[in-house]
Amino acid sequence: EDVLRDSGLLILAVPDYRLCFDQFRPVTGLAQVLDAHHYSRQIHTPGAVLECFINQSKKNGSFTWKKNTITRDNKLFNSIETSINLYNSAKNSSEYIDIHNWCFTPSSFELIIHDLQMLSLTKLRTVEIHQNKTFEFVVVLKKEMAPVKTQEMRLELLEKVQEELRHAPCRKGLRGRLKRLWKSITHSV
Repeated sequence: EDVLRDSGLLILAVPDYRLCFDQFRPVTGLAQVLDAHHYSRQIHTPGAVLECFINQSKKNGSFTWKKNTITRDNKLFNSIETSINLYNSAKNSSEYIDIHNWCFTPSSFELIIHDLQMLSLTKLRTVEIHQNKTFEFVVVLKKEMAPVKTQEMRLELLEKVQEELRHAPCRKGLRGRLKRLWKSITHSV
């Protein structure tokens, strides 16, 4: 935000995790963003690497799809063994592994910006969020220290996030897969 002129706009295309290979991952919360900032992370944590690879999926053979795609033809992309190997690599190396570290819906992204501004960690505010016809939504941010938002505004955003998550993909079968993964990890240590 320091390089942005006062009258400038920052326009981001952000993947909607419900419409891409991240669909089975949890939405990113404020704690993850604050921890990354507080600890000045330069690379992803081993846990984030594992979470990304163990849950990557395809729908109808594609890594991305449109909002109204109606199918249950989901396939997990990586094997448990591959995911564990990538996790172990991340644990034992300081090399960067490219992943989607964070997962957002339009409202969850707006909530993060709201909270960061409330904590005086950014001067950016959301001007507009537009869901385009692909798997991304477009966010327009402007440098402007707006008045601290109200608790009612935060509650409204939380309710929007909850509504968006109601339309997230089915998590059926994920719990069993995670239990098997945990068992594999604990037995390999």
